[in-house]
Amino acid sequence: AGFANDDEFSAFRHAERLGQIADLSCEEQKKMLAWMTGIREKYGISRFPLDPEGEDIDAYLRGCGAGEYLVGDGSGAKIPAAFFRPDNWDGSRICLALSGEGKLSGDHPAVQKLLAEGTAVFTGSLYSAPRSTVKYFTCYNYTDACLQAQETAVLWQAMTQIAPGAAWSLYAETGAAAPAACALPLLKGAQSALLDEAAVSAAEADLVSDCFIPGIPLLGGIRGALKLSGADVKFF
Repeated sequence: AGFANDDEFSAFRHAERLGQIADLSCEEQKKMLAWMTGIREKYGISRFPLDPEGEDIDAYLRGCGAGEYLVGDGSGAKIPAAFFRPDNWDGSRICLALSGEGKLSGDHPAVQKLLAEGTAVFTGSLYSAPRSTVKYFTCYNYTDACLQAQETAVLWQAMTQIAPGAAWSLYAETGAAAPAACALPLLKGAQSALLDEAAVSAAEADLVSDCFIPGIPLLGGIRGALKLSGADVKFF
């Protein structure tokens, strides 16, 4: 069939593409999401304590109320992170808590609420500074939102190593909510997530500026990606 103009043809091809993707299985769509974000199935996680005075890092983390350290992903990058555990923690529940403002402090309301419920908290600072203003940079490099989604996955894998048998959950607010939401379907073992609805909605309204992950609209945007997760997702 003929098309009146290029816009009409583009709209036709876009609808055709959406239909093809809708026919894919959930696992196939997750593979697309992993390709879009650059999230790997497994990272070479390493943890570097800031001041454990030579103690074994796992013993250090399990033996103190709070530990601050760096998490490595095997590429040389190190993510600032912190771990908080409630008194008499039984190791049954742990939450990755993220914010666009950086790693959360022990007196943050969300951290305090989780600790009061008997849930340990793992937190880290996602990449936040614009990596480059060079024109077309993101044609050949991951965007900031992709890097934030990748670091969410790195921190998640580090958290699961701290409490391998626990119920794992995700909390994300402000600027971390949208990239964490896009990463959620690829976070193995995630049972639940609590996300900042205002931040996710703002990012959905302007994906290019607030959560630029090329191709994500093909999966239905951020909320479409969330549907690929088996976790119990709630908003606040």
